[in-house]
Amino acid sequence: MEQLVSETMRDVLLIGVEITLLLSLALLHRWKLRAQTYFTAHTTTKEREWLRMVGSEAFHYAEQVFAHYDGPAKLNEAI
Repeated sequence: MEQLVSETMRDVLLIGVEITLLLSLALLHRWKLRAQTYFTAHTTTKEREWLRMVGSEAFHYAEQVFAHYDGPAKLNEAI
């Protein structure tokens, strides 16, 4: 009987965690859309293109300079 109760509690907690994660993802998606809308409204096409080029160059630079690091370590070094 106790095992059934503990399994049920575990299942309820897992469902709660899944619901929380799903709601968090939905909220992050909304924030992303708002940020994109704000960014588009407050920058010109030329500015966005320039920022894209700078970001691309920074990415390629970090890939070359920190090639001997793995993913997370490479990101930390690049920052």
